[in-house]
Amino acid sequence: MEEMLAIPLEQLRGVGPKTQQRLNEAGFFTVGSLLSHFPYRYGDYTPTPIEQIQDAEKITLIAEIVSAPIISRPRSKILVKFNVQAYGIVFNVQAFGRPYLAKQFSSGQQVLVTGKYTAKNQSIALDEIKIYQVEQINEFVPVYSLPHGMKQSYFRELIEQALGLYSQQLPEYIPQDLRERYKLCTFAQAIVWIHFPKTHQHLKHAVRELKYVEFFLFELKLAAKSQCQKQNTYTQPKRLDMNQIDKFSAELPFTLTSAQEKVVREIFADLQAPWLMNRLLQGDVGSGKTVVAAFAMLATATSRQQSALMAPTEILAQQHFQSLQQFFSSTQLKLALLTGSTRVKQRRELLNSLKIGEIDILIGTHALIEDPVLFAKLGCVIVDEQHRFGVKQRQKLRLKGEAVDVLYMSATPIPRTLAMTAWGDMDVSVIDQLPAGRKPITTKVVTKKQWNEMVGFVERELANGRQAYIVCPLIEESETLDVQNAMELHSTLVQTLTNRRIGLMHGRLIPTEKDEVMESFKAHELDVLVSTTVIEVGVNVPNATVMIIYDANRFGLSQLHQLRGRVGRGDHQSYCLLVGPGGQSESHERLKVMEKTTDGFEIAQYDLEFRGPGDFFGAKQSGLPTFKLANLIEDQVILNYARSDAYAIVYEQRLTKVLQMYLEPLLKAHQQND
Repeated sequence: MEEMLAIPLEQLRGVGPKTQQRLNEAGFFTVGSLLSHFPYRYGDYTPTPIEQIQDAEKITLIAEIVSAPIISRPRSKILVKFNVQAYGIVFNVQAFGRPYLAKQFSSGQQVLVTGKYTAKNQSIALDEIKIYQVEQINEFVPVYSLPHGMKQSYFRELIEQALGLYSQQLPEYIPQDLRERYKLCTFAQAIVWIHFPKTHQHLKHAVRELKYVEFFLFELKLAAKSQCQKQNTYTQPKRLDMNQIDKFSAELPFTLTSAQEKVVREIFADLQAPWLMNRLLQGDVGSGKTVVAAFAMLATATSRQQSALMAPTEILAQQHFQSLQQFFSSTQLKLALLTGSTRVKQRRELLNSLKIGEIDILIGTHALIEDPVLFAKLGCVIVDEQHRFGVKQRQKLRLKGEAVDVLYMSATPIPRTLAMTAWGDMDVSVIDQLPAGRKPITTKVVTKKQWNEMVGFVERELANGRQAYIVCPLIEESETLDVQNAMELHSTLVQTLTNRRIGLMHGRLIPTEKDEVMESFKAHELDVLVSTTVIEVGVNVPNATVMIIYDANRFGLSQLHQLRGRVGRGDHQSYCLLVGPGGQSESHERLKVMEKTTDGFEIAQYDLEFRGPGDFFGAKQSGLPTFKLANLIEDQVILNYARSDAYAIVYEQRLTKVLQMYLEPLLKAHQQND
């Protein structure tokens, strides 16, 4: 919103070179940037009733100065002291470091005094003092974060002057029909009221309007960017053979959930659209994202084009390959697997078959983006756990074809509204429903004091032929953190469970060593796997039924949910034990959320509320904007409306002149990129 008035600050009365420099250093360069700097709170300048004057509380008095200010210098500090009278009581006012007060005020003046009251000596530690005028009595005096060395009173005067001179020139961003629909005040009125509200209703209207404007303008840019990208990727729509697709669907050994069916329809609409697909598919652990990806690849094959699926690890790539082979067993599609372990001769033959179009679907790791990998006609790319790849890696795979649709998949649930905000250049699909028959994982919060009970429980599960994971936050002992480490726990379990095979996996192992340990666990050559959080998302070991997570309070709820998802993949009842601090701590209460639900999207919402979006996504997540008033967590309802309205305006080409000008830099940049 800072673009709203590009008027230089020197146009304001009293802004000379020194003041301008001070404002510039604080980030203020235009009148617009000044007016979009909102108060962080409001001071209350209504007089404090006598019965509400309490020790150590801030009070405001309309008083008469009854003794002239005098200056003293206790311990080399400048102290100004004077007496005022209110309610028939004499108060001693003290102000450090403000000798100018002695010249500005004298006996007999009526003043408005604000400060912290101390009952012991009837004193007031002065915050503010001004000559009393009736209009100064206000419960909504704006308080700002200030440029260095600037006073609140002076900054308020600048804001007031700017509003008086230029508030009529403020643009109106929200179209008339939307303002009427939501009963919003004008943007200019909201700016005036956010700085100088006269009532609680004024402030409420201003905040509501400005939150909507912030979200609306942000979503408007996303919508315009999305529209530009689609215009830039106009392509020949794919012609899908729905007979083949329906036959494949009918032969699956299960029925798609309604959520899966909805996502498949969204993907088919993309494939048949005159622009390239750029879609993020979110699905909870076990929600069935792979079969949805299979429909995308089959549809591409019926259009006589090839598909590629890239996974971050060999184990995941192999797992996808095996799953897709089962899905496509009744079709004529030819699948191949390419990883770093593929033998030289086999790789040579595979690459040749791929180049001449004999392979319909190629599954693999980063090996897919290597230069020798050439497709005859690549039409669709699917990237699993997309956040594990860099932008350039994903782009390199897409560029191996001329017009390639892309589907990104993620097993990390993020509330839909936030996902669309973080990845605004993608369409977002969500599978928020688990297949029927899945047994919910029983989750329990425990403490380290229950170690013997946990070992006994694990032993009983192992005796029934099952397997267990135990996750620790650290690899080895730390001098600064009192948490469980994997190496020590592994040694303890080897001595405790003497007749069991105990494995160890952590981040210091090289990739081939990690794969060997994981393959051994999958083959049931290990009964228990002690690990740090390097256990891969999506690894499928149906026989594992126990997940124990030590010092669970050190993890985010969504990360705990991901780790819990390593079990519950077979026909047996599975369990997750979260080892926490116990007691009535906030950490303990947070962990109890995991006992209440196994819905990853619900857990993600809790995680956001506990940790905030910055911590949730991590410091390196660049997609999340920062807003002055709007809150991505608390104001998701407003965000939903703003997004819907912004996209409708862009796609229906109903941009007003103001919005057209607002988007002009973005549209120009798009034209230059073309």
